[in-house]
Amino acid sequence: MKLNRKATAAGLVLFLVVLLSIGCSSGAENVLGENTNPAADPEAPGEVLVELTWETDADLDLEIWTNSEGGYRYLADASELMNAPDITTGSEGKEWFEFRETQQVDFSAGQWVISPFFYAVGPSGSEEVEITLTLTIGGKVETFTKTLGFSSDQNQWLAVSVDMDRGQWEMIDEFFEPVTSGTIDGEVRVELSWDGDADLDLEIWTETSTSFEYEADASVLMNSPDIANGNQGSEWFEFRKTRDYDFSQGTWIISPCFWEVGPSGQSTAVATLKLIIGDETHVFTQGMSAEEPNDQWLALRVNMSLGVWEVVNHFDQEAQGSSSPSGVLVRAELSWDTDADLDLEIWSVNADGMGTIEYFGDSYNLSGGSDITDGRRGSEWFEFTETPDADFTRGVWILSPFFYEVGSSGQSYADVRLTLVVGEETHVFTREIQYNPPYDQWFALQVDMDTETWEYLDVFPESEEDYQSQEDSGTGF
Repeated sequence: MKLNRKATAAGLVLFLVVLLSIGCSSGAENVLGENTNPAADPEAPGEVLVELTWETDADLDLEIWTNSEGGYRYLADASELMNAPDITTGSEGKEWFEFRETQQVDFSAGQWVISPFFYAVGPSGSEEVEITLTLTIGGKVETFTKTLGFSSDQNQWLAVSVDMDRGQWEMIDEFFEPVTSGTIDGEVRVELSWDGDADLDLEIWTETSTSFEYEADASVLMNSPDIANGNQGSEWFEFRKTRDYDFSQGTWIISPCFWEVGPSGQSTAVATLKLIIGDETHVFTQGMSAEEPNDQWLALRVNMSLGVWEVVNHFDQEAQGSSSPSGVLVRAELSWDTDADLDLEIWSVNADGMGTIEYFGDSYNLSGGSDITDGRRGSEWFEFTETPDADFTRGVWILSPFFYEVGSSGQSYADVRLTLVVGEETHVFTREIQYNPPYDQWFALQVDMDTETWEYLDVFPESEEDYQSQEDSGTGF
């Protein structure tokens, strides 16, 4: 998922200039008006249209985000939601999005955010691109230009918030990021729908110590329909007790599978996965193809025991291999109860043969999880597997929470839970920690993958000589 950061000061200046130039009396929003501009593009396909153009060989995308009380959530690229092109170099044309009702989503109602995303630098190597964002409302045209620089975590710099219910729009000048994880407080239901006549299935998987294992289709596990044509309805699954299973406990993977091409011969489909938790709904959209060797491209990991969920962007049933010499999976999870920003840090021990303990990286950069900036939204995790960064199935490592930043509430302490899962065993450690830089590592876990042992460290050590007495330990992965 793409992470997007706060707009620059230039974006705020642009926002103020736009408001002044159109004479908006409210000082904050603009009315979606009638056609007053005879020079409007005659080929515009609808009443509210956004177009993105640029001249360089960079690859940009026009992204659509939802805007609700729960925050901004990335939905999909414009090219995935309607019959709009995915332009990989600016000279090939323009990307566009029309706010109208589609088979999947009714964009003629609700609140939405649309913004360019600098996806990749082109063959020329240029990391700057001048873009033009054109907003056409009933024929009236508003045009905005800006030079974007390529930065992997600062790409939403010119965004428009469109409120179709109130008939207003405004420029975005605030930080927003996707919600890809969260907590569970209520009944949990997942619904799968898709466009076209292909046959997709909603599959349920379990995680074992060495791999993912397919359990069954949702239609087999409970009284839900097996939809063989996306035009005929949706498939669903509920995390509750059934006659044969207790889905209200444990950790499960749920994911769409492209089972079969439909009568039309179309080998692609846009899958929409809805996660419904009580009165809260999260929507995720992903293009799928029957031509790829693996079908799970959009998955959710739902941990009913811990009460957390997260998106698995590229679920692959063959991706998880042996995680220790004996093949036992070792996984650590960090959760906390406040809006503070904590990180699960990974440190190497004696990698240089001199007993040095060195910071190696944060878990979300090394193991594919999410960077949770608010403890109420989910948990951070790390798995001891072989990755491009290191072979974590070997060596000695320390995992420790780091109190990175106080949240908006100003609360400078948090109740932290560090969970170590070793095969079928689970060990839970809790502690209250406070924001007191640079002394934030107050408890940690040392995992020796070579000897297959682990230790709980009461105080995070600066060297091997500083180890404190362990309150707990384990052997024999």
